[in-house]
Amino acid sequence: MKLSPMNQEDYANFRIRSIKDFAQEKVEAGTWAEEESQQLAEESYERYLPEGLNTPGAYLFNLVHPVDGNVGYIWFNITDNRRGKDAFCWILWLKKHTVVRDTEQRRCRRLNRRP
Repeated sequence: MKLSPMNQEDYANFRIRSIKDFAQEKVEAGTWAEEESQQLAEESYERYLPEGLNTPGAYLFNLVHPVDGNVGYIWFNITDNRRGKDAFCWILWLKKHTVVRDTEQRRCRRLNRRP
């Protein structure tokens, strides 16, 4: 699996899908009413990605499988704080039926650890 930076078309598709999914998750969790969920989700994305792909500290990549091609995406932010740098993964999405080899799963677990 490789990371490939999103282009504008990828970002547009990512934004549509992830806003829809985010709104639905908030409704299912009981956090938002369905009639307000789309607008609130869009406002959240405007707040956290105000410049889209060019938002400072935001990194958006496609997950590309060597056989299946683009199988998902990841969005994370890196910020500075008084202890150094922090990374926060906002979204990691994989298409259903994506096969990830055991070595790739171990590598992902290592990436989630804090130093």
